[in-house]
Amino acid sequence: MDTHALKIKINHFEVDKPSYPSKKTDESYKLDLNEQKWVLQAENYHGFLRGIETFFQLLEPIEDNSHYILKFYPIDIEDSPSFPYRGIMIDTARHFIKLNMLKHVIDGMMFHKLNVFHWHIVDEESFPLQLKTFPQITTFGAYSPKEIYTIEDVAEIIEYARYRGVRVIPEIDSPAHSLSWGFSEELKDIALKCPIWADYNGQLDPSLDKTYEIVEGILNDVVDYFPDEYVHLGGDEVSFLCWESKPWIQKFMKENNLTNGIQLQNYYKNRERKLLNSNKSAIFWVNDANFDYQETDIFQFWSSSDKYNLIENYTNSVIFSPYDYFYIDVGYGSTTGNDAWSPFVTWKKIYSFNPYPKEIERDRILGGEVTLWAELNSDSTTDNHLWSRSSAFAERMWNALINNGDADIVGRLVGNAKRLERRGFQVSPVTSEYCEKNLKICFP
Repeated sequence: MDTHALKIKINHFEVDKPSYPSKKTDESYKLDLNEQKWVLQAENYHGFLRGIETFFQLLEPIEDNSHYILKFYPIDIEDSPSFPYRGIMIDTARHFIKLNMLKHVIDGMMFHKLNVFHWHIVDEESFPLQLKTFPQITTFGAYSPKEIYTIEDVAEIIEYARYRGVRVIPEIDSPAHSLSWGFSEELKDIALKCPIWADYNGQLDPSLDKTYEIVEGILNDVVDYFPDEYVHLGGDEVSFLCWESKPWIQKFMKENNLTNGIQLQNYYKNRERKLLNSNKSAIFWVNDANFDYQETDIFQFWSSSDKYNLIENYTNSVIFSPYDYFYIDVGYGSTTGNDAWSPFVTWKKIYSFNPYPKEIERDRILGGEVTLWAELNSDSTTDNHLWSRSSAFAERMWNALINNGDADIVGRLVGNAKRLERRGFQVSPVTSEYCEKNLKICFP
């Protein structure tokens, strides 16, 4: 059997450790494979990671997976991603996800050339992030003392992701989704119970100076823990009726010339943004157009894909997460056993996503992100929920122009699923085994 050694050339090699990735990181590479030589060339470590993964994808196993073969020569690839932001969001508040599983997710991201791990680390149900400034929030907000991400855990995840070419963006969602901030006796006054779809929904009281002291402390801790240039501040699904029904908040609004809940949330957002380190850019969930934003704010658009007109007239950068394409947790039912609020999203639906909608200018588009909310997700289901559907997403975000027919797409997804299985992932099947072996019949 002929064997070859892959020659690797990294133009800017970093001796100590790879630099932390950013939106400007060069992920391009060149791969030249022929009968005389195999060469992988990249500008930096991150380009090397993307190129070596392509190389692995080209190899096919033989002899019970103990050897691999490259069937086709020559191969000449010059490649780079369509978008600088290709992410997965993991919710660790509805179910605590263990550190090893988060690392496993990051491994899967590296295997798919995904580069942003959006960590929705806290929510109204629990607050598992250890804090230095207000430790009682974690003490009372975590599900148990064993279900806490310590400062050391956070640093470990960030370094683990760094070596896999993945950014880690933290999310501290407020003013809604924050009831867990007030589970302690000392802080119960800052969080109001505001039922929307559940009795445990809650949001912060924006009329109290104490609220902003807590916000400042949490944000200072987060900036201290996480090196990324972005911090996600959430900002959606506020019950204005809840705020407006409180006499003391009505008084506060009158004193500050605020006539409705929208203006009150704008007031909160403006104070919150001033408390965030000026070197950080804020990401906000956006599903309507009622709020004030700064030009540097980044929209993570999660409404349905037929409502891009809501953000059409802004200039802000956009991360696409329309729920009808990228919410991969939906379709399994609700926390109370009722029907899901939106249908299951298939790999085919994800792959059909148009990353260049006419309403949004191309220079505004950072990329996209699939979201795995955790009402019905845990350690045991994370793999199955993510893969293979996120594999379709990853391909779509890396090369936005490729779309060469279902049979070819399914062939790649099936091959990728088998590769993931060899790497220890519990992968959801793309299609039936019959169709795996008869692509042209099932996908004419």
